[in-house]
Amino acid sequence: MLDLPNEVLLEIFEQLDPFTVAKYRRVCHSLNTALTAHPFSNLIGLVHIGHTQFEGGAKGHVFCFVTPASFGERFLTSVQNSISTRPGVFEKYPVKTLNAIPINLLAATSETSLFKSFPYLSSVYTGYLRFAGPLPSTIGNLTQLTSLDLGGSEVSGPLPRSLGELIQLTLLDLTYTKVTGPLPVELGNLVNLKKLSVCRTLVDGAIPNTFGNLVNLEVLNMSEARLTGSIPASFRNLVNLLELSLQKNELLGKVPDIFGGMSRLRTLSLEHNRLEGLIPESISRCMQLITLECEHNRFSGSIPESIFRLPLLQKLNFKSNLIISESPPSCNSSAQFIASLDLQSLNIASNQIEGDSFAHTKNGVALLLERLDLSHNRLSGTLTKYITSLINVTRLRMDSNNLVGPLPAEIGGLSSLRVLSLEGNKLCGQLPAEIGNLPTLDTLNLSRNCFSSEIPDSLRSLRRLRILNLSHNQLTGEIPHGICMITSLSTLKLNNNNLSGPLHGDIGALKTMQTLDLSHNQLTGSVPEGALRMPLTSLRLNHNRLSGPLPKFGKWVWIRTLRLDHNQFSGHLPAETGDLLHLRELNFSYNQLSGPIPASIFSHRFIESVNLSNNSFSGTPPIESFQSVLKLKAVDLSNNRLDGVDVGSTSARVTEMDAQVSVLKMEKEFENARTKLAAVRTVKDDAKREGGK
Repeated sequence: MLDLPNEVLLEIFEQLDPFTVAKYRRVCHSLNTALTAHPFSNLIGLVHIGHTQFEGGAKGHVFCFVTPASFGERFLTSVQNSISTRPGVFEKYPVKTLNAIPINLLAATSETSLFKSFPYLSSVYTGYLRFAGPLPSTIGNLTQLTSLDLGGSEVSGPLPRSLGELIQLTLLDLTYTKVTGPLPVELGNLVNLKKLSVCRTLVDGAIPNTFGNLVNLEVLNMSEARLTGSIPASFRNLVNLLELSLQKNELLGKVPDIFGGMSRLRTLSLEHNRLEGLIPESISRCMQLITLECEHNRFSGSIPESIFRLPLLQKLNFKSNLIISESPPSCNSSAQFIASLDLQSLNIASNQIEGDSFAHTKNGVALLLERLDLSHNRLSGTLTKYITSLINVTRLRMDSNNLVGPLPAEIGGLSSLRVLSLEGNKLCGQLPAEIGNLPTLDTLNLSRNCFSSEIPDSLRSLRRLRILNLSHNQLTGEIPHGICMITSLSTLKLNNNNLSGPLHGDIGALKTMQTLDLSHNQLTGSVPEGALRMPLTSLRLNHNRLSGPLPKFGKWVWIRTLRLDHNQFSGHLPAETGDLLHLRELNFSYNQLSGPIPASIFSHRFIESVNLSNNSFSGTPPIESFQSVLKLKAVDLSNNRLDGVDVGSTSARVTEMDAQVSVLKMEKEFENARTKLAAVRTVKDDAKREGGK
């Protein structure tokens, strides 16, 4: 039989279903020899091993590649088990009933045309194909493939070198698969490729220098893998690239000067690597560039001025590098430079930019930025010279700098602002009323400055504001009623100021409020009943002068942190506190509370910290209630009038309570173990009696 021409043998084996015959090759030496030798060992089939349900309810038919050598129960079982570890529901088919379906070796052009016949795969189902298991070393026999899209499938294991034999491929997509190992240098033979993606895979090692042969590539995405080494200099040959994504790897060294011929490049993503040295000036020749992401590397020196002149650039990010200057243009070319700058986003935060070097305008020409992040640098001076240049900005972040002086009234002219964050500077003076002229403002963060005087009531006009943070300043006066009219607020932080007066009764109108921090002020009065209507997850009113009864906090069903300590609240704790499943921290210390401590305080199963110290509670503490608390770490009941409890220091009290909780939990565990042991002994005794009979 082996003397017959290969073409004839191929036809014979296809008629006999060589994968079924392969099950019995061990009992026939000549058959085994035939199936394990060329060309039959190269036969490729697909096995329908089950189907899986993904998010959204879509079902996918799952197949794995097999050859006569790999086909068998052990192999199929291992592939099925590997899928079971992935998200989604996978339903296995019994491996003993599975058969291989031959592949269109000489006619398949894509993954959807691999099958010669399969009754369940019509055009309706081809969109739900999933592949699993390793790619066989014989996949290079599918010489007519032009597309191999395995993205999102369960393919795993090392990439076979024979992939380099599929020279007709224009698309090879392995995104979000479990393929491993180094990239084969043979992939450089796929000169017709237009898209290559190994994004979010487990491939590692260096990028082969042979990738420079892929001169027709338009998309090269190797992001979020485990690649090491440097970027090959041969990439300069990839002149047809539209997208080059190398972010979130372990690439290091200097970026070679490879971009001079990439006139079509639109996206260049190098962020989150260990790249260093100067930024290649040849990037400025990528005249179609829209996005340049270089943050979280070790680039040094200055950003070449010519990059800012790219006519289509919309997003530029050099956050967290070692850049010491953005290389501003000379005074003679300043106006021309700014007029040509049409960015939608500029982020050079967390570098070491100094002084006022970014504030460049001439003859009234203004920057056309939409997003500007200059945080964590060493910018100094006043804000006026910066703000007048940013009439189109939508997001302005200049946190953690050395800015001084007042917040200028000109801020009200930035009518497109959505985010204004100036946290951690040395700004002072009163907040201008013009800040209320920002109709689209979503976030206002002026915390950790030196602002004084009252909060302007004009804030009531910021009807889209979600986050307002004015904490850690020197603001005085009452909280303006206008804040209660910003019904979109979800976070309000006015803590660590000198605010006084009562909480307004209309605070309950803030029906989207989740985080409210008014701590460390001089607020007086009681907590309005309307406050119970807010869906709070965190409430901090500690270190004020609030009085009256405690709010009925059991109505805050989403609360995690509740701090009312260091006030003048009086009365009893409520006997019923609801079912606060999310509560983690409760602190009512340093008040004038009295009466017994109800066991319901400890009925919240996931609470971690309870502090009721320095009040006038009496009676016996409900220590037995601690047993049901799973994550209780600290309880402080010191400096009260509790029966049978020594009054000591806070730290000693915490230790004592913790010890009692631990003992109670150990006693409960011991009792459970003793019960189980008694049950086992009963079973053994019954067995002995039965044996005796």
